[in-house]
This record gives sequence, structure tokens and C-alpha cells, in this order.
Amino acid sequence: MVFKFSSMLLKGHSGSISVSYSPDGKHLASGSVDKTVKIWDTITGKLIHSLKGHSQIIKSVCYSPDGKFLASGSDDQTIKIWDAISGALIHTLEGHLGWSAWVNSVSYSPDGKYLASGSEDKTIKIWDTMSGALIHTLEGHVWSVYSVSYNPNSKYLASGSDDNTVKIWDTISGALIHTLEGHLGWVNSVSYSPDGKYLASGSEDKTIKIWDVMSGTLIHTLEGHLRWVYSVNYSPDGMHLVSGADDGTVKIWDVMSGTLIHTMNVDVLDIKSVKYSPDGLHLAVCRGDHHSVEIWDAIVCE
Repeated sequence: MVFKFSSMLLKGHSGSISVSYSPDGKHLASGSVDKTVKIWDTITGKLIHSLKGHSQIIKSVCYSPDGKFLASGSDDQTIKIWDAISGALIHTLEGHLGWSAWVNSVSYSPDGKYLASGSEDKTIKIWDTMSGALIHTLEGHVWSVYSVSYNPNSKYLASGSDDNTVKIWDTISGALIHTLEGHLGWVNSVSYSPDGKYLASGSEDKTIKIWDVMSGTLIHTLEGHLRWVYSVNYSPDGMHLVSGADDGTVKIWDVMSGTLIHTMNVDVLDIKSVKYSPDGLHLAVCRGDHHSVEIWDAIVCE
């Protein structure tokens, strides 16, 4: 199996941190240290909107399942909900507390009813997307929450923290279901498989772990990165996992066997975010110490 790559360069940010594809794959949102969210046309590379309103670094962006809205989480301790078509601001959600209650991660539930946010204040908050009302505050992590991700049926939420654990929550009751232990460093990223049976976690211990969600058991530990793993994301067909790290590489793994398929070396070290497009044919790569986002065409040839 051989991977062939070409790329489109989206230039305009002063250091990008997070990316999210629209459900139809036609648009890409990016959040940056320059305090803006940008929406791009993935076919032409044209900038469609530059959304301004946050007063600090934007750590995370996420499209709603219908593509009509976009959420952004920031170091200004707020979450903003934007109209993804017009670029208008719809809601500003406030509730994370403390001098360092930065919002590190936002994730829409697949049914579109809720939005989860993970923060430096050690909590996860679940919000009603229509009213902006706070539904739950999930407490259990002893340090900052860096990543949150809903499972495909919206009933469960995974969170990764710098307490070195991954937690799985019941989003209806707010109850803690599992605490997954095994990482020896901060957990920067969590991603559910498309069928919801597995969860991947990327850590500053340089590894990615794949867990069985129902039992909470560890299936694979993927080793190969030389520095911190910042981002993991399943391919839409669930067969592959992409990871980005502080070693200047993006790696693609076979999730069934746990083997490394391909390594792409990038000319910058700090790969903050990697995401598959909804059709699985492209990869968006956030170059944290660079002023650009790249879209790679990933063509798999047998």
C-alpha cells in the first residue's frame, strides 16, 4: 500500500491550532493564535470568512453536524457559536471559571443537540445548542481537560486530560463510566472510531493508545513518534488513524493491526491538529509554528 500526497496551502493565520471540516467537506474552519476563526473553500483555497470576536487564542473549532453552525473555544474563557454561512455571531457561552479557565476543546454531539467544552478549570461542560443553556458540568479530572469527543450516537463523551487519564461519560446523566489509565503523560487528543466501539488517545508520552470503549481495556499502544502527540483522528471508514506530533511528522496507522503504514515529514515541528475530510480523501494539517494550514490529497494505491 502506497500513499501519494499533494497539498493546498491556506495562508492567512499567525500560527494555526485547530481545524474542522464541514460535514460536506466543502469548507474548512481553522482557529489560531491570532484570535480569529477562518472559514475556507476546500476546492479553491479561497478565504470565505474571518470571524472576529474572541479576545485571546482560539484553541478549538468544530462544525455542527448539519454544517449550519461553527463553535470555537478560546483562552478568553468563552465558547462562541457562529452562523457558518453568514459568519454572524449567534451565542457567547460563559461558565468556565477561574483565572486560567481557558477552553481547550469543543465538540458537537452528532445529533446536533449539545455542545461539550473542556477547560483548564478541570471540568467539561455540556450546553444546549439551541438556547445556549448549561446542561451539565462534569467533574472528575484533577487537572486540565485538553480534548473532548462525542461518540457516534451522542450518548457518551470521552475526555483527555493532563492528569494522564481518559474518561468516558454518560452525557444524559453526567455519570462517569470509565477512567482509562495507562498513559505516562498528558492526553492531548481523543477520537472515537466511526462505529463507536473504539477510542484513540494521543499523549505527551509519545504514544497513541486504542481502547475498547465498552470494556475499557487497552487494545493497542502505537509507538513511533519521537515527541508529544498532539492530535489523533480516525478515517471515516474506521480503518486508519492519523496522528500529528511535535516531532514534525504525520503518521497513518492501521487500526486493526496497530502497525504504522506511512510517515510524512513536515518542514515544521509543531503539528497541532490533523483531520480527515468526511470522504476520507484529504487530510487537513495545522502547522502550529507556521502561518498556514495545509490540505493534503491522500490517494491510497494498492
